[in-house]
Amino acid sequence: MTDVISGVKIPDSKLAREAAELVRQYENEMLFNHSVRVYVFGAMKGFRQRLKFDSELLYVAALFHDLGLVDHYHTETKRSRSRWRRRSARISPGARHCRAKG
Repeated sequence: MTDVISGVKIPDSKLAREAAELVRQYENEMLFNHSVRVYVFGAMKGFRQRLKFDSELLYVAALFHDLGLVDHYHTETKRSRSRWRRRSARISPGARHCRAKG
């Protein structure tokens, strides 16, 4: 049975199922559901703008996009988000999305 959320079909290929299973092993339910919503909102925007996109690729990318936040994949050597924002602000000081100084 295929899940549909807000009119958006959740991909049910072998790759999509295996990706979801892998991500569920490491992410809590809240973060997993967030990742699925990222896919749904991205797909809805794509449909509204009549864009051609690979639903399976978008779904898998959405599932994995925050995996680096979980303990299993997070290490001390990786930059924190705030440090990355500060670095980005220095590289492109006119960027609106970067509010960090210095």
